[in-house]
Amino acid sequence: MINTNYVFIIKTAFCFVDLHHPSIMTKLIYTGSNYDEVKRLCGDKVLAPYFCMGFSMLSVDTGEGFVSVNEGDAIIREDDGSLRIEKQ
Repeated sequence: MINTNYVFIIKTAFCFVDLHHPSIMTKLIYTGSNYDEVKRLCGDKVLAPYFCMGFSMLSVDTGEGFVSVNEGDAIIREDDGSLRIEKQ
């Protein structure tokens, strides 16, 4: 069993699978009004937001296809540059 500890610093987390190989990730919550921050985090892997039934959504290319991101979902960029989405 792997013991994993997390230390959160602003929007960056250090995940220690073991003390000799730390992993760094950046986590950003999509609020519907922070597209500029999302664009800086994801670069050209994000499509412009669109509005549906009063809510803002956008799509992010995670490498396995585009994933819809709703308000409140988290976009995570791993230290290797890969992106993943945590649903609310």
